[in-house]
Amino acid sequence: MNDSFRQAVGDFPRIPLTLRPESTAVLLIDVQNDFCAPEGIYARNGLECPGIPALMGPLAEFLAASKQSGARLINVRTEYACGPDGVPVEAGLHIESRPFLKEDGLRPGSWGARTVEGEGFSGFDLEIVKVRFSSFFGTDLEEQLRALNIETLILTGVYTNYCVQATAFDAYQRNFRVVMAHDMMTTWDAEVHTGVLKGLSGFTNVLSAREILAGLHARSTP
Repeated sequence: MNDSFRQAVGDFPRIPLTLRPESTAVLLIDVQNDFCAPEGIYARNGLECPGIPALMGPLAEFLAASKQSGARLINVRTEYACGPDGVPVEAGLHIESRPFLKEDGLRPGSWGARTVEGEGFSGFDLEIVKVRFSSFFGTDLEEQLRALNIETLILTGVYTNYCVQATAFDAYQRNFRVVMAHDMMTTWDAEVHTGVLKGLSGFTNVLSAREILAGLHARSTP
């Protein structure tokens, strides 16, 4: 863990962890154009996240290095299919806090719903499409992970206090070990980001990308 992050969150408990690439998956959560691109629906409605531009390059490198170690890469995206009236049918109450989604955004097959382009954001072993915050809600993610003999999940993406956090809770409840790659995720407020990670440290390992890759590559098969 880097010094600045340690100073921000303090020294919280470390849960014993051995990263074995063959039983580890990296989840990329909601790194989609509508959430992350300046032309996306969120930025166009005043919800541009300031930490995203600086995250994209290091995140792509982290995904590539994780894949090289032998870990699985899983891409999780949000899509909202619509009824005959054009309104999303499974967005639930989220549409009340994001009313612009009634008209546009995250529609199946659209540019906005696609994963951001660029080297590193491809070559996934599995893709999961979700309609709520948690990557497990209404999806077959758990079944797919069991079939791959995955025991540990490394979480990355956006936003720390929404879909990443919800996925962390649900993963732990399903007896997956959870690693929060703290410098491979972001949200609008740095203090919220840090606070969420500090709260999750009671049952997850909060590690830097460097620490995670060191663990994966130390045990990867030549």
